[in-house]
Amino acid sequence: MLFRIIQELLNNIIKHANATEAIIQFNRDSKRLSVTVEDNGRGFNLKETDAQTHAGLESVQNRVTYLNGKLSIESEKEIGTTVMMDFLINE
Repeated sequence: MLFRIIQELLNNIIKHANATEAIIQFNRDSKRLSVTVEDNGRGFNLKETDAQTHAGLESVQNRVTYLNGKLSIESEKEIGTTVMMDFLINE
Protein backbone atom coordinates (compact mmCIF):
# COMPACT_ATOMS: atom_id res chain seq x y z
CA MET A 1 0.00 0.00 0.00
CA LEU A 2 2.84 2.38 0.85
CA PHE A 3 4.46 1.58 -2.49
CA ARG A 4 1.25 2.61 -4.29
CA ILE A 5 1.08 5.87 -2.33
CA ILE A 6 4.64 6.80 -3.30
CA GLN A 7 4.00 5.68 -6.87
CA GLU A 8 0.99 8.03 -7.10
CA LEU A 9 2.99 10.93 -5.65
CA LEU A 10 5.89 10.38 -8.06
CA ASN A 11 3.46 10.08 -10.95
CA ASN A 12 1.95 13.44 -9.93
CA ILE A 13 5.43 15.00 -9.82
CA ILE A 14 6.24 13.69 -13.29
CA LYS A 15 2.91 14.71 -14.84
CA HIS A 16 2.21 18.04 -13.16
CA ALA A 17 5.13 19.55 -11.25
CA ASN A 18 7.76 20.15 -13.94
CA ALA A 19 10.27 19.42 -11.18
CA THR A 20 13.97 18.85 -11.71
CA GLU A 21 14.42 17.07 -8.37
CA ALA A 22 12.37 14.83 -6.12
CA ILE A 23 13.37 13.43 -2.75
CA ILE A 24 11.85 10.51 -0.84
CA GLN A 25 12.81 10.14 2.81
CA PHE A 26 11.98 7.33 5.22
CA ASN A 27 12.59 7.84 8.93
CA ARG A 28 11.81 5.25 11.57
CA ASP A 29 11.72 6.07 15.25
CA SER A 30 10.69 3.12 17.39
CA LYS A 31 7.12 2.32 16.29
CA ARG A 32 6.69 5.36 14.06
CA LEU A 33 7.47 5.59 10.33
CA SER A 34 7.63 9.02 8.70
CA VAL A 35 7.71 9.28 4.92
CA THR A 36 8.36 12.56 3.13
CA VAL A 37 8.12 13.12 -0.62
CA GLU A 38 9.16 16.53 -1.88
CA ASP A 39 9.90 18.22 -5.17
CA ASN A 40 11.15 21.55 -6.48
CA GLY A 41 8.36 21.87 -9.05
CA ARG A 42 5.86 24.57 -9.75
CA GLY A 43 3.68 23.84 -6.72
CA PHE A 44 -0.02 24.56 -6.46
CA ASN A 45 -2.65 26.12 -4.25
CA LEU A 46 -4.38 23.34 -2.30
CA LYS A 47 -7.62 25.32 -2.19
CA GLU A 48 -7.70 25.79 -5.97
CA THR A 49 -6.95 22.26 -7.17
CA ASP A 50 -8.98 21.02 -10.12
CA ALA A 51 -10.95 17.76 -10.09
CA GLN A 52 -8.19 15.73 -11.77
CA THR A 53 -5.50 16.85 -9.31
CA HIS A 54 -7.91 16.41 -6.44
CA ALA A 55 -8.61 12.80 -7.50
CA GLY A 56 -4.93 11.88 -7.21
CA LEU A 57 -4.57 13.54 -3.82
CA GLU A 58 -7.82 11.96 -2.65
CA SER A 59 -6.46 8.54 -3.62
CA VAL A 60 -3.33 9.23 -1.58
CA GLN A 61 -5.44 10.42 1.37
CA ASN A 62 -7.63 7.31 1.22
CA ARG A 63 -4.62 4.99 1.22
CA VAL A 64 -2.94 6.83 4.09
CA THR A 65 -6.20 6.68 6.05
CA TYR A 66 -6.50 2.94 5.30
CA LEU A 67 -3.08 2.49 6.93
CA ASN A 68 -4.23 4.59 9.94
CA GLY A 69 -1.71 7.26 9.01
CA LYS A 70 -1.68 11.03 8.96
CA LEU A 71 -1.13 13.11 5.82
CA SER A 72 0.07 16.69 5.52
CA ILE A 73 0.66 18.55 2.25
CA GLU A 74 2.50 21.84 1.90
CA SER A 75 2.85 23.49 -1.48
CA GLU A 76 3.95 26.89 -2.67
CA LYS A 77 3.75 28.08 -6.24
CA GLU A 78 7.13 28.13 -8.02
CA ILE A 79 8.80 26.63 -4.89
CA GLY A 80 7.55 23.03 -4.78
CA THR A 81 5.49 20.57 -2.81
CA THR A 82 6.16 18.52 0.31
CA VAL A 83 3.98 15.58 1.31
CA MET A 84 4.49 14.24 4.83
CA MET A 85 3.00 11.00 6.10
CA ASP A 86 3.23 9.42 9.55
CA PHE A 87 2.35 5.83 10.36
CA LEU A 88 2.42 3.71 13.51
CA ILE A 89 4.15 0.37 13.00
CA ASN A 90 2.61 -2.71 14.59
CA GLU A 91 5.15 -5.39 15.30
